[in-house]
Amino acid sequence: SSATAHSKALVEAKYIMALQRPRNILSVRDKILEACARPGFAGSAWYSKPVGGGKVRGPSIRFAETAIQCMTNITVMPSIVYEDREKLVLDVQVIDLESNTSYGDQATLSKTVERKDKKGREVVGERINTSSEKVYIVLATEDEMANKTNSAKSKIIRNSGLRLIPQDIIEEAEWAVRDTLEKGGDDPAKEKKRMADA
Repeated sequence: SSATAHSKALVEAKYIMALQRPRNILSVRDKILEACARPGFAGSAWYSKPVGGGKVRGPSIRFAETAIQCMTNITVMPSIVYEDREKLVLDVQVIDLESNTSYGDQATLSKTVERKDKKGREVVGERINTSSEKVYIVLATEDEMANKTNSAKSKIIRNSGLRLIPQDIIEEAEWAVRDTLEKGGDDPAKEKKRMADA
């Protein structure tokens, strides 16, 4: 009950602060575009991955995190709603404290990972991967579960957080990122190499 009361008080305080200090959307736009003008940020602001013979592009997790910070008055509330020996259910809510709009999702994470070497691990199964190699399904360590949980959390924050950012600002940011990448900063060759390595 003490933890519940603390969480409730914290959320209420965030709402009060949001009402006292409302965001200025023009300032939000300026801050996001300013970030997109930095070659270091622009190189990781958009992702591109092959899908079905083509490529899919979109704002990355790094962009979403920065955009959420620039928006201000947005809070992220992750929580574990269920856990047992085999799985963990993660719930993440991204809330706009000014409009009281929230988006979120749940992710069910198996407490196992695939490894080629089973030495020192508790094996729960095995399978043949796409490279025709045998891999073992083993119980995940605490570090491996932390990585899986953080990865799932980041994806939900990106997908939900971007829904709270005005679409026209996201589109303008994409053009700003492209412009920055084309200019390449002070050392275009160095920036191209860094982006290729990334």
